[in-house]
Amino acid sequence: MEPLPCTGSKDHCVEFAGTLTMGDITMTKAAAGCGSPGGCIKRVGVKKYIQSLVDMLSWANCYPAPRAGGEL
Repeated sequence: MEPLPCTGSKDHCVEFAGTLTMGDITMTKAAAGCGSPGGCIKRVGVKKYIQSLVDMLSWANCYPAPRAGGEL
């Protein structure tokens, strides 16, 4: 994935992928965006239960983002 130009306190690129499962249905999810360093704390392999949905991250990555003006 290309590094995202970020602004303000959101100075890290955050990428993650995982699965959402409801009964017999399983879907893959993936997302990327800008976040704060605190947003880089992801719990890979931990299942979260939300009503009848199971959410589990299988991969997460976080790194300093280039600034919107072009510099790191």
